[in-house]
Amino acid sequence: MLALAAFALCAVVCLPSCGNQAKTSDDSGFKPDPAYATIDKLADFLITDQQQPATLEEIAKHVEAQTLALKSYWHLNHKGEDADKADETACQDLSVLADSLEGGSTMDMVRCGQIRCAIDSYFTAKEYSEKYSDNKLYQNEMQQWLALENQLKEFYGDLAQVANWGGTIVQVNTAFAFVGLAHDRLFDYAELHKGGSFASSEMPLAEARTQLIQELEDAKSVDEAMVDDPEFKKTVQDLRACADRIVTLLDNWLTARSELCKSEGISETHTAHFIEKTARRILEMIEG
Repeated sequence: MLALAAFALCAVVCLPSCGNQAKTSDDSGFKPDPAYATIDKLADFLITDQQQPATLEEIAKHVEAQTLALKSYWHLNHKGEDADKADETACQDLSVLADSLEGGSTMDMVRCGQIRCAIDSYFTAKEYSEKYSDNKLYQNEMQQWLALENQLKEFYGDLAQVANWGGTIVQVNTAFAFVGLAHDRLFDYAELHKGGSFASSEMPLAEARTQLIQELEDAKSVDEAMVDDPEFKKTVQDLRACADRIVTLLDNWLTARSELCKSEGISETHTAHFIEKTARRILEMIEG
């Protein structure tokens, strides 16, 4: 089920409206780096550089490095077009590359997911860096999110292995679990401000939290003796420990998120919508 959803995500080439866009500064003296002359080289860099930042300072470094790479690619391939949309244009080309890998080999599908994840993660980090990095409430929300996101990714990796032990689909399912998380966060974050067009859930926030925790418990309930392999047993134990850490980190994030949403006048149903989708993704991975 998750792999099928992945195909659909690869075909999507759209970005959320992020309000007032920052304009590109005068770049008449900019010297593009020839290392990013081709779309494959650009993709290689973004995939490598997107390793999850753990601090707000690392976000700033990632955004700066990735923006320079995207700008170099644009200068070498699209100069003369709208310079204010240089990174969007470069990312459109990356999306086309991802689409071309759809339905290919296992490694093609993994690369497709990695590219899509890199694009979405870049625009979320850029949104934070350009608009909210000086705001204490947004800082706290992002810092708590980074901790939660890192644990969710670790959990997704363990769950994909447990649910598909020994299968070649493990890497693909892991990659597209990451895609789904990055994609949901991008569209969630783009509307996390006064006047945002908020996606909402009919489920109260407390109920959405309970649902997510229940999916974590369901994932933990797998029988570690189901496969006669000590590595399988260890992976199940790692998954259970990770799920327990997620509950604590989830509540830390919800606390910071609540303070931000109250300040911005954002309904808690917006957060409930995001959590509900996260819970649904875990269920899909459990069911295979």
